Amino acid sequence: MGKKEFKFCGDWTKIACYCGLDIHKHEVSAAIYGTDESHHEFLKSTIFATTSEGLEQFWNFSKKYHPKGFAMEATGIYHHVVYKFLQRKRSMVSWPFKILVVNPADAAGLPGRQKHDRLDAEMLAKYLAKGLLKNGKVIIEVLEDLKALFRMAFRLEKDRTALKNRIKKTLDRAGIRPRFFNLNHQWTREFLQRFIDQSETLGSFMTRILDEERPEGHFHAALKKNLRHFLPYFDFSLTPVQRALVRQDLAELNYKTGRKALLSVEIDQVILNHPALGKHANDLASIPGISPFSAAWILAEIGNIHQFSTVRKFRAYCGCCPRIVSSGGKVYSAHLTRHSLECLFADLILQCSSSRL
Repeated sequence: MGKKEFKFCGDWTKIACYCGLDIHKHEVSAAIYGTDESHHEFLKSTIFATTSEGLEQFWNFSKKYHPKGFAMEATGIYHHVVYKFLQRKRSMVSWPFKILVVNPADAAGLPGRQKHDRLDAEMLAKYLAKGLLKNGKVIIEVLEDLKALFRMAFRLEKDRTALKNRIKKTLDRAGIRPRFFNLNHQWTREFLQRFIDQSETLGSFMTRILDEERPEGHFHAALKKNLRHFLPYFDFSLTPVQRALVRQDLAELNYKTGRKALLSVEIDQVILNHPALGKHANDLASIPGISPFSAAWILAEIGNIHQFSTVRKFRAYCGCCPRIVSSGGKVYSAHLTRHSLECLFADLILQCSSSRL
């Protein structure tokens, strides 16, 4: 009769277990840590894919231990899926557990911290068991979506500014440099579109347009109002290549302007569906220099202001404090990052003061 290996079996739910997660784009490293009354430690870790099947496998791996908490570092956007997955599972199980999204800087400052995927998950589980971790910024999906809309609008505005500068540079090269030639205005873009479709000089083109039998009210009124600014350039014209360059940039400018208008509608809809958010945005917009849209963006970026216990922490989050750099045991202050929220908000306020998103 062959020997059969004996294994100890027990109820893992009787000891306090904690789960640490190190999350990447395509995989998540999970570690279960716990201690019993004999002060002996238990530690088990493995890696799962961040697909639907992989997350279910992770849950089947962890649920038999009934973890009292799950801790993960904030990783941009990749931890959102795991966080929402655990929130759904928490409403389906009989035991309570907490979910912590930890600021990486807080975890990095703990003693014995080393950089290794599986080791990260194990150390997070141990730190959670010892109560050394605190929850970071709460993930609010509405604010995350609103923030993504505003950032897309910001990128579109930067692209529009580059296109307008290119169009003006081409006109400058042809010698056409009228003042108050604002490409944000619809009549200006329409005027330019008509001008590049023919080979006349600026003077003959404007004379023909203004002499039309059926003048279009707003367009012709704007031309007559700004006629004196075009008079010094009546003898200039564009070459075929210059007309082609302006045509390409103008088509892209009109396309991005339309996209910006659609984004404005989407942002309006989100704010209308959340009246409390709209009220807070209106209150913040009462500050001179801040428009209702820029106020909504600030709220989307910051979230709940009560998560910052001091003004210093809020300023550090916004990037208004010098960065701390440590190397070789020396710690010193560095410059402000160019990607700080302070710079982002400054650009936004400047844009919103001249034109609505």
